[in-house]
Amino acid sequence: ALASQKQGKYLAFHKAMMAYQGRITEEPSLEVAANVGLDVERLKQDMTDPAIEEIIKRNVALAQALRISGTPSFVVGKEIVQDLTDASSLKRLIASARGS
Repeated sequence: ALASQKQGKYLAFHKAMMAYQGRITEEPSLEVAANVGLDVERLKQDMTDPAIEEIIKRNVALAQALRISGTPSFVVGKEIVQDLTDASSLKRLIASARGS
């Protein structure tokens, strides 16, 4: 998904990946990429950019530091919610974090 930013299609690709039913491996992710209009060969090349790898490493390190081991996970203020939660609970957490 990060590499799709270089073609201006991050949001479309991200949404399509989130809607995908099934196990995400390289083949279906490239099919989804093609379906949202990404140049798949360019995407493959962009995926090898060291800057992309660095972003992923930083994200993994942050998740490990916060002891986040899966999705969905939400960080709201000083609270970490590591599971699905309802909207009203999230709203309460956000209001508490904002001090309102």
